[in-house]
Amino acid sequence: MGNKDGRVYKKLRESARGEMCNLRIVAVCNFDPETTVLAHLDSQFKGMAMKGPDYLGVFACSNCHAALDGHKVPQRHFYMLVA
Repeated sequence: MGNKDGRVYKKLRESARGEMCNLRIVAVCNFDPETTVLAHLDSQFKGMAMKGPDYLGVFACSNCHAALDGHKVPQRHFYMLVA
């Protein structure tokens, strides 16, 4: 499935595998590189059932990714900027 701008960067998505989480959300992060994926950040390109572009993403463990997607982190924009 592509992004709104039509680009999918397969190598970028695959490069997240085995990397450390860049978000490291306090009391959420599992610090397990085996669960790391490319998490798409909020952007003007993101919409209903549409991911933002791959180049606007960060490496995130499964816990941080779920918290980010579920809007369960009050300081989510802070973590996105730091990552």
